[in-house]
Amino acid sequence: VKFSEPIAGNYLRNINNFEVLGTLNSNDVNTSTSLYFDGIALAMTQGNRNLTGKNFTVDLMVNPATDKRAMTLFSHGGEEKGLRLGLTEDRHLMATINGQTVQSDSAVTFTNALHQVAYALDQSGEDMTINFFDESTPIGSKTLTGKYEGSSSLSLGFDLMEYENGFKGDMLEFRLWNHALNENSLDTYGKKRLTGYESGLLDYYPMNEGEGVWAYDKGPGSMDLMLINTDWKRPVHRHCLRR
Repeated sequence: VKFSEPIAGNYLRNINNFEVLGTLNSNDVNTSTSLYFDGIALAMTQGNRNLTGKNFTVDLMVNPATDKRAMTLFSHGGEEKGLRLGLTEDRHLMATINGQTVQSDSAVTFTNALHQVAYALDQSGEDMTINFFDESTPIGSKTLTGKYEGSSSLSLGFDLMEYENGFKGDMLEFRLWNHALNENSLDTYGKKRLTGYESGLLDYYPMNEGEGVWAYDKGPGSMDLMLINTDWKRPVHRHCLRR
C-alpha cells in the first residue's frame, strides 16, 4: 500500500499504529452491541457543528425504554432558539425548533428491538419543513416559521432545555447528513453499514465500540463523542459445559 504523503503519528488513535480495513455498505448493521442511556447520561462532541440555515437529516436506530414519558434523542443550539429531536410519550416523533413543537402524524411501534427513525429538515424555502420517517416510510411533514440558527456541539440522549426528558434506552448508528434525505435514500442506507465516505455524510457514529468512554466519528467530520454516564450493551456469551 502506498500513501501520497507521510502519516503523522499524533493523528493516530490509541496506539501509534494503523490498520487498513475494507467495508462494504451492503452489509447489514450488527445490532448486538449498542450504547445504553439511563435517562441522565450524555454523549457530546467537543467541537461545534454549524447548522444555521442548512438542510440536514438526523438518522439513527433506537430502542426506547417503556417509560411513559417524552424522550430527547438529539439536541443542538442554545436554550432559547435550540433544536430538539425525540419521541413523545405515545412514541410519535417530535421536533422542537426555535420554541415551535411539532410531531409526526402517526406513532412508531417499538418491539423491544433497535428501530430506525429519521428527521429531515429542509430550510431551502422561506420557512422550515421537517419530515419524519419510520425507517424509510414517511409519517408526517410539518412546516415551521423562520429558520434554524444554531452552532454548537452535538448532544445525544440529553435534553438541554428539559433535563427530565433525557433518553432511556439503547442507541446505535447515529448519522448526520448535510441534506434532507428522502424515503429512497433512507431505504438505501437505513439498515446498512456505512463506509463513512457516503455523499453528504457529515458525522457517523456506529456506537459499536463496546467499551471505553468515546464513540468515534467514522465520517469526515472527525468529531468524536465523549460519553458521560452511558454504558455499553454487549452480547451475552453462553458457555457450554462438557460432561
